[in-house]
Amino acid sequence: MFKPLLTTLILLIFSVIMFSCNKEEEEYNYLIKTLEPITNPDGSIQLRGKLMVDGSKRQVGFEIHNLTNIGNTINITSKLDESGTFNTNFIDFNDLGEKFVFRAYYIDKFGNKGLGQAKEFTSIIDMKVIINESSIPDSIFIADTINITGKNLQKNAIKVTYGYETKDYNFYTYTISRSFDTLKIHYPAIHTNIGEFLVFRIQSHQDILFEKKIKLKYPTFIKYNEKGGYSGKDFTICGNNFINDLENTYFLNNRKREYAKKITSDSIRFTLPYDFYELNDSMTIYNGNYTFKTPPLKQLPPEISIERVDIESELYTVKVNFENIRRSDFEGYFNEYKAVRVRETDNSVTYKLPLISFPSTKVNFNIRRIYSNKELLLEQEVDISTPFNISSTEEVPFRGEHQVCNYLGEAYLAVRRDENLYLYMYNDSDKEWVEVSEYPYSISSQFTSYTRFMVDSILYIYLGDGNIISYNFSTNSWSQVAKVDLNPINMQPLFFVYNENLYVGANNKILKFDLINKQWKDDTSNLDFLPINNTRLNKVFLKGDKIYQYRKSDQNKYVLLVSDFLEKKTIEIPLENNYSSIHTIPFIYQDRIYIAIRSFNLVEEILYFDLTTEKFYTDFSIWRQLYPFNQLFFKNNEGLHLYIGKRSDRTAYTILKK
Repeated sequence: MFKPLLTTLILLIFSVIMFSCNKEEEEYNYLIKTLEPITNPDGSIQLRGKLMVDGSKRQVGFEIHNLTNIGNTINITSKLDESGTFNTNFIDFNDLGEKFVFRAYYIDKFGNKGLGQAKEFTSIIDMKVIINESSIPDSIFIADTINITGKNLQKNAIKVTYGYETKDYNFYTYTISRSFDTLKIHYPAIHTNIGEFLVFRIQSHQDILFEKKIKLKYPTFIKYNEKGGYSGKDFTICGNNFINDLENTYFLNNRKREYAKKITSDSIRFTLPYDFYELNDSMTIYNGNYTFKTPPLKQLPPEISIERVDIESELYTVKVNFENIRRSDFEGYFNEYKAVRVRETDNSVTYKLPLISFPSTKVNFNIRRIYSNKELLLEQEVDISTPFNISSTEEVPFRGEHQVCNYLGEAYLAVRRDENLYLYMYNDSDKEWVEVSEYPYSISSQFTSYTRFMVDSILYIYLGDGNIISYNFSTNSWSQVAKVDLNPINMQPLFFVYNENLYVGANNKILKFDLINKQWKDDTSNLDFLPINNTRLNKVFLKGDKIYQYRKSDQNKYVLLVSDFLEKKTIEIPLENNYSSIHTIPFIYQDRIYIAIRSFNLVEEILYFDLTTEKFYTDFSIWRQLYPFNQLFFKNNEGLHLYIGKRSDRTAYTILKK
């Protein structure tokens, strides 16, 4: 009684399952289609499918079964195109005539898999994998590249695995790049210190095609190529089996990292860091993915000597010769002041002497290491034989820039204070400026700038409000010359006297005043070659038929403008180096135009332009530690002087050129 009932129940359950399967297959067939395969010219098979719904959140691919050699199911993923179709070239078969069945599939966002209808294809070529065993070496570096050659190596089913010489042989899969005839493996030994041998295996699916035990070659240290080193010095580690990987080769010592410069199989070249003094501990070397240690490297002591040299007739210098130290690791000092380098070679540095900071005939010169709290390396007393006499005075009668004039060998200077104008003369015996005359009228305190020009025995002065006055040295008298109407007012116009005419240039025009007939005339068209805008025109002076003025060019560099009245043209002569500012009014002495100018490294340079050679030359340097707030050149019966006001203690130096 129960047996027929049991049979009926089993048949009922089977029918429900079959109905469900058929319903599910029809639903999946509606969403995914397996298209007919295409045989490519190279013998590979193009598997094709089409998704019938939106595939933005679905994965697609093919499920493949080998009907000739029954094995595991192969799943190959693919990518949808805009039309919803997808395809993949299949080459994972071995023999001619192998039969396969495949289905297109999709996996939705919930992980449900849908299969399309089954399609069949047959291989038409022999795709059997062939391994060239001679291409697999007997030994390898732990970080190397192995190129395995053969045939049909592009098959997706091929994988290369490795295991280390342990009891259980745990095998790991390499990441490889493949082509028809080559398998390329980078870094075959992923881990370090894993034994002497590596078990190397090539397989297709579960079939082992090739297996070999390969000897591992580790980087080893033998010796240093040098006896020692110093900061910035290259040194070489000699050894075996080094990995040519510059990006991942460096050494660590005291937490300082320095990368390799060059690597061969038996050497690694490094540069010692800037603060290297002694590597008392062993160095840790990182070479590729391997680490090893080397013994301490001895520091070579610096060898330094000092000698006095003259590299120019007016430039006294000292030369430092050195070994076992990098030139950027030390500095020279004259007493407490940092020296300025003027020449450098591989094993010497030449320094300038601070000519005005040390009135004595001897000075202490020393060399100090930069990166060790200015550690003293060498100290030596050197003789100073400067081309200058140096004196100082407590009285500073003026500030700012001033232009000096000369009459009968004496130096004179017009100085303005509030509403008064004074004339000073330099006293040779007392080495100071003394007042000799005062302008008898008040001048406007609103305009603080003024410009001067000396012709024969007459000093012409342009006041900032447009008034022009003069002082006659032969009669010791002041006079009012003229007034020029500049609109707007320019406190420092182009101002000079040439051929009995006084010229004032500003606001894109040049006015000429006839000193004999006492008349003004607009002379702009006749002198259009003269630059009159965007310049510090109190730095203008005249010699012969040429007028000279300094200003910054459009490239923000200083140039000397030379305007020729006869040829009616202006040329630019650039200074060779970059400078931040000019600190004195140019001064002509013995066919040389002198200026004091500050470089961007805060050193005051004294330059002169030789009117004969038409070139610039450096005369000497003034130390920044003086903090000069006014400077001027002047000459008298003794020669050329440079006056420098010192900001720190309100004193001044006067330097006489010998």
